[in-house]
Amino acid sequence: MIQQQIQTYLKSIPPEKRADLIDLQKLISELFPNYPLSFHTGYDTTGKQVSNPSIGYGNYLHTFSNGTTSSMYQIGLSVNNNGISIYLLGLSKSINIKEIFTSNIGKAQITGYCIKFKRLSEINLQILGKGLTTLYATAASN
Repeated sequence: MIQQQIQTYLKSIPPEKRADLIDLQKLISELFPNYPLSFHTGYDTTGKQVSNPSIGYGNYLHTFSNGTTSSMYQIGLSVNNNGISIYLLGLSKSINIKEIFTSNIGKAQITGYCIKFKRLSEINLQILGKGLTTLYATAASN
């Protein structure tokens, strides 16, 4: 079921972004082979669209400000009008991803939980892979 949802999602993406997302999926799957795969439609339980669809890897229990909890991915991949986003969730607040992903990553915007870029060719995949494994090795030890 998840693979079918992902394939449907991939078919809805323009070819250039689709190729980039497929390559990124391959990289994440190789780096984290034991992380469970998930797909999030972007709709909440009421049917309201609250985010772009995303392919998820890993799992953690997210606690919302109202005290409710929900299972969520640790690494999410999503396409939007401006490019591709990699969401990095479930990390300790003491971890600063900007410190791990130095300017060596290439043409990417890095926030407190996301790496955004237009094309996969604009970023250094070796730096991305090393940074992700560092982040989630650090997260596992905290």
